[in-house]
Amino acid sequence: MYYSQVGNYSTTGALAVRAQQTTVQTGLVARYSFDTSTGIDDSGNGHTGSVLNGTTFGVGKVGTAAVFDGINDQIEIPNHTDFAFGTGNFSIGVRFKPE
Repeated sequence: MYYSQVGNYSTTGALAVRAQQTTVQTGLVARYSFDTSTGIDDSGNGHTGSVLNGTTFGVGKVGTAAVFDGINDQIEIPNHTDFAFGTGNFSIGVRFKPE
């Protein structure tokens, strides 16, 4: 079973996640393209994640994707005040493909 921070879950299969390019830079907190097969934050804000428990990388819809086995793979992003969104508006975008 896997569960993501955006509330999606499944009891079977693997999960691949790929961050898409964006032209919105104002207020951008973090961006993860996975093009280096790591958890590097491409926004320049230094919110690099730790790749844990055998998370692998493969071919994504565009570029590289993180591939999770559905058991315990994860990319852990350290807590930071930049992620304290409070009650204001914010957006989280993610593309995933359950297999």
